[in-house]
Amino acid sequence: MPSGEKLANAYISVERPMPQAVICANDYMAYGILDVFSKHGIAVPEKITVVGYEFVRERHMHTPILTTFQRDREDLGRIVTEMLLNKITTGEFGDFAPPRGKVICGNSCTCGIRLTDLDTELSAARTKAFYEFLHLYNQLEQRLTEAHSIRDFCGKFVGSEYLLPNISGAEMCLYRNWHHGVTDDNAMTCYTLYNAENNGQSRTFHRLKLSALTEGCEKPAVYYCSPLFFSDRPLGFIATRYDIPVTYDHVFRSWMKTVSNALEILRMKNDIRYLMDCCSLSEYQDTLTGLPNRKGFSHELHILIGKEDLHRQVFCLLLQTAVDRDSLSLKSKQSEIAVHQEISAALQSTASRFVIARLEENVYAIAGLNESGTNAELMRDRITSLMLNNEKYIDLFGMDSFCIASVCTEYSGATALLKLAEKELMTQVERIEEMHRRPHYRQLINARSRMYSSHEEPLPADSVCRRYLISAGHFRKIYKETFGIAYHQDIIRQRMMKMIWLLISTDLDISAIAERCGYEDYGYCLRLFRQFTGYTPNKYRRL
Repeated sequence: MPSGEKLANAYISVERPMPQAVICANDYMAYGILDVFSKHGIAVPEKITVVGYEFVRERHMHTPILTTFQRDREDLGRIVTEMLLNKITTGEFGDFAPPRGKVICGNSCTCGIRLTDLDTELSAARTKAFYEFLHLYNQLEQRLTEAHSIRDFCGKFVGSEYLLPNISGAEMCLYRNWHHGVTDDNAMTCYTLYNAENNGQSRTFHRLKLSALTEGCEKPAVYYCSPLFFSDRPLGFIATRYDIPVTYDHVFRSWMKTVSNALEILRMKNDIRYLMDCCSLSEYQDTLTGLPNRKGFSHELHILIGKEDLHRQVFCLLLQTAVDRDSLSLKSKQSEIAVHQEISAALQSTASRFVIARLEENVYAIAGLNESGTNAELMRDRITSLMLNNEKYIDLFGMDSFCIASVCTEYSGATALLKLAEKELMTQVERIEEMHRRPHYRQLINARSRMYSSHEEPLPADSVCRRYLISAGHFRKIYKETFGIAYHQDIIRQRMMKMIWLLISTDLDISAIAERCGYEDYGYCLRLFRQFTGYTPNKYRRL
């Protein structure tokens, strides 16, 4: 508009001679000219004709009503798509023939406005003003600031769908560590919004795999990925879907600002609670658990490997807790802190000769030399038994909320080792999230949780089938497909994991441990343990 105003003033001051007509490169330039001419009493179109281009609407806000030109955008989109398809199949785009547009008549030339066009524009303007009114007085912003967790945050959106006209779906995709100010280049967590059944449901996908957003949509739709940020810190993006040919507008941008501000408030709440429990800060140490942090891990591992010959085989094992759980909940923060302190203490007692660190809020690392190729397997079993027998953790998050990834490779540096392990960890997390979406998963995990509970005797498969009204054959099939192990073998695994934990965490006699694990036949227990681990209980305890 300023360039149009500048040109109009140049005509009025006779700096430039007044022409018969001005054709503007866009409507806003034309609006600038019309506004200045109207202010100085210059009659349009009697003294000069003004024509715009692109038809951005808003004509009713300027006088006289502008005559403009509208390109055939639908045909333009179709032609561009055909050119892209042609490029894929033949290697060439082919010729471009611009489609014919049309003149939108107004009163800034002698054509005269068509009332049907004006009615359509005024109707759209009234709709726009209505949504602006809704945004000005709605309570969404206040509700979002009351949230205490991400799941709670997503739940606040239900009932406010009316704020975004014509929207068919929305998802909030956040960097995995957005609340720590880190823009993870790989993993993003996506939360469904404005869906009463799936609101707050999350899944993880690679940052560049945007096709994950379109899965399950059976008909053509338009997706917009709009960056979500606070100040200069990226948080992720909002993906919106439209099933009709429309786009978002400044009302949506206002909605985005509300979401960003509320996310920052939630992050600050979490940080304040966390800092109240961890007052001191360290460059190399996680102050909550006393373990090395990411920087400390690299330092400690370098010292450990530095004492040995370089290029030795090393292992790195990553434990992620609270997978697919709300890691930003204030309600259970005190319990989470206590659990993390317990886990770190248990790790230190079971892996004291290796480097142990807490890389992130829910990610632990154990690394060291992989002597005889057995250390990684031993540590994996020990940490699995540690997690399955930590009642506080299981009560808080559930037995299906942790995963362990391990890699063995020639040592070339802590950064490269961690990068390799984190890639494997992301694969394991995706498997768990896929498992959570399987049919009958809730019944299966309830049965498995009961089996792994130290307070209850595992139910026979037939009893589980009767409880959940599933046929025995189907139950055995879907149980093995879901957990990768047969139900009766899982009962043995549960007892062996308990036995491993008692061996490494207590001084109990082997026969007493066998009895605690549900075995009256001591010899049978020893044979099973050797089959499961490759060691006798006494030798395993000395490892």
